[in-house]
Amino acid sequence: MVGHIDGLNAEEFHAGLNQNVRSYDGGAVIFDLKTLTYISSAGLRAILIVAKTLHAEGIKFSICSLSEAVSSMVRTAGFDKVIDVYESPSEAVSAVTG
Repeated sequence: MVGHIDGLNAEEFHAGLNQNVRSYDGGAVIFDLKTLTYISSAGLRAILIVAKTLHAEGIKFSICSLSEAVSSMVRTAGFDKVIDVYESPSEAVSAVTG
């Protein structure tokens, strides 16, 4: 995910995520957001829907490598209370595999 996710591209972002998640059969999904500079509430909603879908299927979900702006949006929306957030991909992998 490069750049930003807002009301203009959130639907396309969600559709892409949904398509990839449907075919996934592993035990955990980690979204590395290091190149994401902005996310709107519409983008956050898309991530939350995917997280809930995965959780219902018993698949762990987390996000990592958030920029300061994205991290602020995630915290402000309270998503850090319902989605595991990690500083780095290695930290996320350790948490879901260990």
